Amino acid sequence: MNLINQSWQYIISRNIPLWTTSLVLVGSLNHYPTYRLPALKQVRIHRGYHSDFYMLANGEGSKWEFADALQENFRQPEYLEFLQNIYKKNCEELLIMAHDITADYDSIQQFFDFYGHCTCMLNITAQASKIITDHTASLFADNPNGSEIILAYGAPQSRVPIQEMERALDDLVGKDIDIRAAAENLVERFGWIPANFVDAPWGIDYFIEQIKNHVLSKSQKNFLPNIKLTDEQKYYLHLIGEITFLNEYRKSIFARVHLIIRPVFDEIAKKMGLESWKDVSLCLHQEILDFLKSGVKPARELILARQKLCLIYNNENDLSIMLGTSYTEKVCVLYGDAAALFEEKFAPKSESRSEVRGMVANKGKVAGIAKIILSSEDFFTFNEGDILIAKMTSMDFIPIMKKSGAFITDEGGLASHAAIIAREYGKPCIIGTKNATKVFKNGEKIEVDAESGVVRKI
Repeated sequence: MNLINQSWQYIISRNIPLWTTSLVLVGSLNHYPTYRLPALKQVRIHRGYHSDFYMLANGEGSKWEFADALQENFRQPEYLEFLQNIYKKNCEELLIMAHDITADYDSIQQFFDFYGHCTCMLNITAQASKIITDHTASLFADNPNGSEIILAYGAPQSRVPIQEMERALDDLVGKDIDIRAAAENLVERFGWIPANFVDAPWGIDYFIEQIKNHVLSKSQKNFLPNIKLTDEQKYYLHLIGEITFLNEYRKSIFARVHLIIRPVFDEIAKKMGLESWKDVSLCLHQEILDFLKSGVKPARELILARQKLCLIYNNENDLSIMLGTSYTEKVCVLYGDAAALFEEKFAPKSESRSEVRGMVANKGKVAGIAKIILSSEDFFTFNEGDILIAKMTSMDFIPIMKKSGAFITDEGGLASHAAIIAREYGKPCIIGTKNATKVFKNGEKIEVDAESGVVRKI
């Protein structure tokens, strides 16, 4: 496959281990049929464990082929129950395996095999959020109260983890408590939330501050119009809520799993002569297995190259890792000029516009300073009242989301993380703008009109 002659779409940036990326890419070709979906071709650009995600834009294995299949599946109500069952089963099993793994070949291989299967869940609910939101919006296109109806009836029936944490903090307000003991309890229950794949969990100091400064959660009053809903409208509103919950549920499992396995990967790091699990994060999954089985370490020049720039993609053919190790996997890694050429052609460019439009996820109107946040590495730039602009948000964004005046995202639907947190914290939010991160620049003053779904430069 000639990458440069294909059409690729940038999706999002995240901090993620290379071994996770290689398992995602293998899983994208091997395991999606289990979820009744076609294989998905992907590219990841890595600088260390900072990764930019790309999907094929059209044709076989593309984002749109995948989205069309997913949309067709959701036309059958039994598909939601199928997903609910498989997510619950897989997540519970993955969590058990994380607690049980040891730093030996057989244990890690078993974990990697199942982890690769579970990575398929990452794209399904993320893509479903956008697909279901768009279709639901079309069902209410002729209703002047459509957005209010969707927001009122599309909420999940069960609380997601961040909502559980906020209620736990609410329960402590005004009580005579041992703050440190309470913080220790919150660390145990919720400290894993921002860990994601390679990020730091919340500790006692964070929760002490939260307890001291917590403000009771705002009561979300739903607008409940006196209208009759069609069966299709009811079904898709129900879908939004259920996919919202599944999306946050699987995120919580992966965050907990990656936190649980860090001590085991510390052991592997010591065996490899490395300092910690973070160094092992620069290895592909098969390289870790090769080392545990035969003692073969990844070449030092490969690790150094990955800290600068590398490109990883999946392919049906068996491919060789350039600059070194070869193995029978559907993954290829490119370095240097080849990776840079891909990035130059397909990385999103700034756009000369003064406003963007999207879907309202929570109403309100506010002005503030734009801050483009692409990963947790940008958090230090964020100040109270700034307007958060991101491709998508994730659980590690929560500290800055609490400080933010409003949230704007390029991607996502009403089941997305940004939409959930906006409703939880009562912040104006516009999602699915496609290109807000490229239209606005850090430091510009912007107005967020989350009544009409417009963000504009002032």
